[in-house]
Amino acid sequence: MSRTSSRLSAVLLAVATVLVVAAGLLVASPASAAGTGSLAGEVQAKPAGGAVAPLADANVQFYRSDTPDGASEAAGSTTTGADGTWSVSNLEDGYYVVWVIAPDDSLADEYWDDAVSVSEATPVHVTGGAVTLPRPIVLETPGWVTGRVLDEAGQPVVGASVSFRESEMAGGAGVTTDADGRYDSRVGDFPRDLIPGDYIVNVTAYSNDLDDPVYYDHEVKVPVTAGAGTTHDVILAERPSAVITVLDAAGQPLAEAPIGIQFRMPDFMNGWWGPIQSGPHETDLTGRYRITDRFDEVKVFGGLPDGHTGPEVGEWYDGAYAASEARAITFPAGVEKRRELTIRLGAAPTAVQAATPTITGVARVGRRLTATPGSWGPTGVELSYQWLDRGFEIPGATGSTLTIPASVEDGRLAVRVTGKVPGQPAVDRTSAETTVVLPSDGSTDPDPDPEPEPDPEVAAATPRISGTPRAGRVLTAVPGAWGPAGVALAYTWTADGVPAGTGPTLRVTNALAGRAITLTVRGDLGGASTVRSSTPTAAVRGVLSTARPRIVGKAKVGRALRARAGSWGPGRVTLRLTWFRNGTKVRTGTAYRLTRRDVGKRISVRVTGSRQHFDTVTVRSAKTARVTRR
Repeated sequence: MSRTSSRLSAVLLAVATVLVVAAGLLVASPASAAGTGSLAGEVQAKPAGGAVAPLADANVQFYRSDTPDGASEAAGSTTTGADGTWSVSNLEDGYYVVWVIAPDDSLADEYWDDAVSVSEATPVHVTGGAVTLPRPIVLETPGWVTGRVLDEAGQPVVGASVSFRESEMAGGAGVTTDADGRYDSRVGDFPRDLIPGDYIVNVTAYSNDLDDPVYYDHEVKVPVTAGAGTTHDVILAERPSAVITVLDAAGQPLAEAPIGIQFRMPDFMNGWWGPIQSGPHETDLTGRYRITDRFDEVKVFGGLPDGHTGPEVGEWYDGAYAASEARAITFPAGVEKRRELTIRLGAAPTAVQAATPTITGVARVGRRLTATPGSWGPTGVELSYQWLDRGFEIPGATGSTLTIPASVEDGRLAVRVTGKVPGQPAVDRTSAETTVVLPSDGSTDPDPDPEPEPDPEVAAATPRISGTPRAGRVLTAVPGAWGPAGVALAYTWTADGVPAGTGPTLRVTNALAGRAITLTVRGDLGGASTVRSSTPTAAVRGVLSTARPRIVGKAKVGRALRARAGSWGPGRVTLRLTWFRNGTKVRTGTAYRLTRRDVGKRISVRVTGSRQHFDTVTVRSAKTARVTRR
């Protein structure tokens, strides 16, 4: 199998999703009508050790988008003449990515301007009139990178992912290591033509099997030269991990049990303890969950699966009912690389009867908040307090009252009350959060006697959504004018009523295809709150992942050529295959038997992929050699 026919176009996936804006967009002279633009250029060949010369019969493809960073669609193709020049006319206004495909295996494909991947390509702006690329696109002989990926014991790491990127922001197609830990940038599901230059080689190895080791990623810059291979062997270091098994009172593993995680890192949030900002997390079907040394200290809570009817209640590791009493899991130097730990749940402790605390006071810097713990028992239960900002502990804030410091302005405060009876496990209860903490109003009295400030009224606006509802794009919330000054806005995104995200932006994914997106904005000021929702967008359009088709068979009369469409996704994609003779359509289907009419001609196949709620995408194969007689 030739290198060209074996390459699957991981780059086309990026073409179909997003175009990255590079510096220096080319702009044609303006014209008023669409379809009046043209684009021209020259393609040259620079073989290893040879002179630069015009390149004939190179395939030049164009992908158009309405904006520099918009999703693109195929907009046509042409071939270079004997002098290496090409041109295309009747172009609509827009941004065009130009991709040149070499006519044979000796040269690497390339994008304008000196880019090996679409994420590094420079879109060309056509607004009517003629645009000529100021420099030739020079195709060079590719190089390659090979090597082995081993663990610290010298054993091969099988199935590791090895990717090759031009820059930190570029997309990286990848290959995987074989049974001997070997990789080759030319071989695999997503091989790459590596034009001469420096590449960031990234190696990752991850397994869903919790008994397998976890490795640190490896990344290094590797030079690639024309027509030659670079060897880069990798030793992956194992990172320490701990597997937590959650058991019921009878010692049986609890599958799909919710896992709660509190973490602390000295250089994050002043080293405060707080909740992990991801999830949900839960045990696997064997009741196990794995953590690594991603954090310096971790406290883990094992909960009860949905529908569980036993007597157990959730517990913290190791045998604690309160986060303050939980044992932290750490990963000091020299710790065992793989540890097995257990949370065995028991019946609810009866020694402490707990209540949910409440907070009184105004959430403003300089004011005093008071925690009301509620009814706890039995008589003599010892209560302690810990004030929280967005779930993170505020150092030193351990009294029943809190004079709000300036460091938590714009935060949301809560209080955690812990009850403990000697000889019994402690129990935690946490209040609801306050509204957003407002700046100081200049008052020197932290607890003023006058009547509480009346809740201000929030003047709301109807928000709208900016952006295109297509996978790979980012939607931006435009809240409109809210008032008065100081109102805090919170953003919630839904897809046909199902929560899809929070925050001022939403990255659209294929999981949202076919659903309309709605933005809801809530304005909070003091105790007042107002909610407004936008008009839903049109249904989200998904973006297909594609592969460049290849043709199998000999280009001789009487022989049958067969098309291999490659792997398309996500899910079930309907593929339609069309065969072309020197660019003219001849038939459809997965196979084409060559006849005398094909002698001297070159055959190609086009694959069109479609799926409901997804943009239709068309990808064309490389051309065969010229068809010969028997």
